[in-house]
Amino acid sequence: MRTYVRDPLYFKIYVVILLLMDTLHSVNLMIICYDGLVSNYFRPDQLLKSSWGFNILPVVTGVVIILCQGFFAYRVYKVYERWKIPIALFVTSVLLAELGLCIASCIKGFQSTTWFEYEKDTWMIAAALCIALVVDTVLTGFLIIFLRYNRGGFAKTNSKLDTLIAYAICTGLLTDILNALGFAFAQTSPGNMWYAAMNMEVAKVYTNSVLAALPLNPTPTTRTQSRAPS
Repeated sequence: MRTYVRDPLYFKIYVVILLLMDTLHSVNLMIICYDGLVSNYFRPDQLLKSSWGFNILPVVTGVVIILCQGFFAYRVYKVYERWKIPIALFVTSVLLAELGLCIASCIKGFQSTTWFEYEKDTWMIAAALCIALVVDTVLTGFLIIFLRYNRGGFAKTNSKLDTLIAYAICTGLLTDILNALGFAFAQTSPGNMWYAAMNMEVAKVYTNSVLAALPLNPTPTTRTQSRAPS
């Protein structure tokens, strides 16, 4: 708020909301760990029962992912002037579908008394992760195409564009790998809940990817700051 004063207000509000949701996600993970490792220590029979911490995890994780994907979609939306309406319609529809699956998964979790009952409903989580995988791949692909198209005859400019392309590939690839693993585990081995571990990781990767990519515009306020690299 004090260093990047020229950033738009909506970016600042967005960062605050993302921070709050990521903090809520961390608290959710703490509750899950405390419930399994402390409250029910040496009580394996209790670990078979559905817990509210795990039940709300799909929604909390889904909201974090959707917030981050919304930023990536906004970035593509800004560079493709002619395709703004199709991009907006596509992203809005798939993100709503993703959120709907997360909410449905949460409801099914509360309706199930044991994890054995919930195994048949893990397809919802698999579908949500599949949608996230497709959205990330499409948005990353569009951004790479735009950056490649704008390469010109200036080596310095091309070098910066190549750096942006490499960054887009790395961030998109990392989330894609975790989403693909979560999808595979949810489909092939829902009983061991490895997909839940992937969900816990991917939310943090999304948040850090967005915070690293935000277009910040530092405004130096002192002589020391003005000498510092941007």
